[in-house]
Order: sequence, then structure tokens, then C-alpha cells
Amino acid sequence: MRHSLKIKLTLIMASLVTAVVVLICVLNTTMFEKFYIKSRLNDLKNAYSSLTNVLSIKNTDSDAVQDAINQINYGYNINVFVLDGRWNIVYSSQTGYEDVVRWIQDINFNPNVQKKILEENSEYTIVQSFDSATSMSYIVATGILSDGSQIIMQITIESMQENINTYNRFVIFIGTGILLVSIIVVYIIAAGITKPVKKLSEIAEEVSDMNFNAKYEGSDKGEIGVLGNSINVMSAKLERNISELKTANMELMKDNEIKTRNDEMRREFLGNVSHELKTPIALIQGYAEGLKEGINDDEESRNFYCDVIMDEAVKMNNMVKKLLTLNQIESGNDKISIERFDLVELAGSVIRANGIVMNQKEITVDFKHPDTAEVWADQIQMEEVFTNYLTNAVNHCDGDRKIIITIEKKQNSVYASVYNTGHAIPEEDIERIWEKFYKVDKARTREYGGNGIGLSIVKAILDNYKASYGARNLKDGVEFWFDMPVHEV
Repeated sequence: MRHSLKIKLTLIMASLVTAVVVLICVLNTTMFEKFYIKSRLNDLKNAYSSLTNVLSIKNTDSDAVQDAINQINYGYNINVFVLDGRWNIVYSSQTGYEDVVRWIQDINFNPNVQKKILEENSEYTIVQSFDSATSMSYIVATGILSDGSQIIMQITIESMQENINTYNRFVIFIGTGILLVSIIVVYIIAAGITKPVKKLSEIAEEVSDMNFNAKYEGSDKGEIGVLGNSINVMSAKLERNISELKTANMELMKDNEIKTRNDEMRREFLGNVSHELKTPIALIQGYAEGLKEGINDDEESRNFYCDVIMDEAVKMNNMVKKLLTLNQIESGNDKISIERFDLVELAGSVIRANGIVMNQKEITVDFKHPDTAEVWADQIQMEEVFTNYLTNAVNHCDGDRKIIITIEKKQNSVYASVYNTGHAIPEEDIERIWEKFYKVDKARTREYGGNGIGLSIVKAILDNYKASYGARNLKDGVEFWFDMPVHEV
């Protein structure tokens, strides 16, 4: 990692930024004070020349002189004083004349004030002074005009070392920020430069591991791009061959899965149908042979035999019809007529149709419903759903022998349920009762002529309408329900 090109470039940039920051601090420390004094010295000379030009004009208005002094004070931040030959202040940019006179006398006569001549000629003398009592430094220009009056200009120089230290701290702070940003930027740029090389290395490793899906996607036109494209061509040829092999293999596996699933469904269907037909066929055969051999000669016995044969034939016919109905619904070939109708009215007609059977079995029915509950569906199919639910409840009703049918209107659907007292459905069978030919209590189902197809038909119908449905065990009974959307299908 230490030999990485990214690290090397980052270290080089960090070194350059650090060197620039150090150089700025050194130059600021060694040269800034000289530069500042020279710059202020030029300001002082320009101001002095400007004021003498105004004063040299004969009969100059005193307001014009004061305006010139004020402009120098505001423009250059220079204090200006014009004194007559008796040290009386004639013009000033400051107030407090007594303090000014005392200050001028200190500049000239106080031994505590250290002076250094910066420039001297026939017009003026410029000195740099330092007052140890106040720790203040000044640049002062003094000159005597032809009429004996004096011009004094003064610039207060703040502590240079403090300014230099402040500026150095600022440079270090900014330099540190630039250093961090440059490290991040250079690292990102270096990562972009080395990325193609690293990518080629990774592709080569993946190809060596027989992974030919790796591709070089760089846009480099040089040697790296040529090498990457060569790897791509080689990888593409191998990938194409392997892809064709995989496709053929997947199609073969898919065909085998479909064939296996169809064979299993065919075997299951034939097994279920054979099992369901075995008992009625055996009964029909047995009673038909009995009639043929004349086992019983009395009229009542022969009628009983005929009734059994006819009853079993009706059961087989019903089963075949249900299988055909289920097949048409599941395959989508069933002809349906979508219309809006009242589910309450339909449920009432189903209840009345089963009224004789329920009275014979001494079953009490409680029908809870609103005035109307309209839905969009095929009325014959929904009658099949209600008939299956109610018939199932009648055949399994026990205990208090009570059936409760409920219809409720919701915001976007109609909820219907059929509850019957009796034994609960084992929890492991709740989800399987919708499968074709599945029976929880086979003996009881055989007793009332069931074949395990009714709930499969209900499931197929409700699935087509995207309705939710189910069964659940409640206290002392079982409830079958569905929730039907009310919008047009």
C-alpha cells in the first residue's frame, strides 16, 4: 500500500502545500513590515506634496485648506497640522489643540521618544519615532514653508509584530484547510488515474477464476485501453459459448420441471378421481349383480337396490359436473355474465332453497344483513359460492345446531360469512381445505355425499374476482367468509 501511486501523489501535493504555507509565513515575517512602512511613506509624501500645492496658492481660502486637510485625513488616515512660527495651530485634522502641541513637542524634545530619520531633503524631514511610555510608533513628516509656518503630518503605526503573528495564524489556518482539501482532491484524482490499472488486474484475476462476465469498460485509447479491449474480446467469446450452454441447460431443466409437475398433477388427479369413483362404482356393481342374480325377490328389496344404484350414479354425475365446472373456471373458459345484483337477496334465496333440509336437521338460522348490498359479479357463480358455504355449514352443524349468516357493507367491499356450531377444523387442515379432493373427515364427507371439490370451486371463483376469503375456528364452531370488492370487474 505504501508504494501505491495514490499515496505518492497525495504526499507530493501535501508537501507542496505545506512548503507554500511555510514560505508565505517566512516572507510575511521578514518583509511585511518593510513593505508596509514603505507603502505608508509614499502615502505621506503624496499627502505632503498635495497640501503644499494648496498652501502655495496665493489668497487661498481657509475653507479650501481645511477641506484639503480633511481629504488627506480621510483618504490616507494621516493626521495633519499646520502651525505658525509661534507654535500656534492654524489648521488641524484633529481636535484638542493642547494635546497636539504637547505631542509635537514630545516628538522634537522628549528624550524618551526614539527617532530614526527615514528621509530628509530641503522640503521636509521624515522620521520614525517610538514612544516607550505609550509603546506607540509613528512616522512623522515635518517641513517649514517660506512664511515660517510648519506642516506636520503623522501616521500611527500599529504593532507590526502582532499583525504579522495574526496574519501568520490566518495563513496557517487557511493553509491547513487547503492542505486537507488538496489531499482529498489529489487522492480522488489519483484514484481515477489508477482505477483502470486496478480494474484490469481484478478482471485478470476473475478470468483466472473462470469468471468471464467481467468486462473492461474504460475509455482509454492508449495501451491500457488496447489491453482491456483484448481481454473483453477473449472474455466475450468464452461468455457467449458458456451462455449458450447455460441457456440450453436452463431450457432443459424448465421442460423437465414442467413435465414433472404435469405428471404429478396428472397422477394426483387420476388418483383422486379413481379414489372418488371406486366406492360408488363398487356399490353400483354390487347391487346390480344382486338384482341380476335375484338375491331378493320381494319388491321392496329390489326398489332399495335400484335406489342405491341411482343415488350413486347421481353422486358420480355431480362429481363429474363439478370437475368440469372447476376446470372451466381455472382455465378461463367459463362463460360469465358480469352484472350488478343484491348479495342480500341472493343469500336469502339460497337460504330458502335449503330451508327444508335445515328444518329436517332442526337447524336454527340467523341471517344478519343490511337492506341491500350490491356487488358486480356473475350471479350464478356467487350463488355457487353461497350454496357451497351454506351446504358445508348444514352438513357439519352440531352442538347447538345453529347457523349464523352475516352480510356487512364496507367502504369498498361487501363482507359475508357463514358460521355453524360444531367441531373445529384442525389447525393443520385450515389451509388445505381449499385443495381439490381434500377432506378433513372422510367418513362424514362420504355420509352426506361430498367429494372435496366444492371449496376448490369457491377458491377458483373468488380468485377471479380478487376477493379475499378464508375459514377460521371460533368459539363452539367454524366460520367461512369472503370479502368481495364492490367496484365493477
